[in-house]
Amino acid sequence: MRNSSGGGFQVVATAQLAPVPDVEMSEITVADTALALVGEAGIEALDAKTTVVVVQIEAATVRFTDDGTDPVATTHGFRAYDGQTLIWSVATAARARFVREGGTSAKLKVGQYKHST
Repeated sequence: MRNSSGGGFQVVATAQLAPVPDVEMSEITVADTALALVGEAGIEALDAKTTVVVVQIEAATVRFTDDGTDPVATTHGFRAYDGQTLIWSVATAARARFVREGGTSAKLKVGQYKHST
C-alpha cells in the first residue's frame, strides 16, 4: 500500500504463520517430465486450513510456471535454484508446475501453513 504522500511503501499488517496441524511436510521428486505441485505426482491435495505454501528446492535447478502451463527445461518458466525457497498463496500453488532444468532430478520440500491469530 502506498503511503499518503504517494512515495514508498508502508507495512499495513504483519502475519504470523503456523504449520497446519496434522499435515506433514511433503517431498516431491522433479524429473524431466513436468508435474503439478498439487495433484498428479505432487501433493494429492492441500488441506482446507492451508493459506500459505512454502516450497524449498533441493539438489538441482528447476523451472516452474505459476499459471498452469507446463514449464520447459531449457526455455519456458522461472528458474529456481538449489536452496531457494518459494512462498505462495494456495491459489498460486494449485497452478504451479515444475520440471528439472538439467540431468539431475530435484527434490521439493513442501510445507503447508495457516495464518495464526
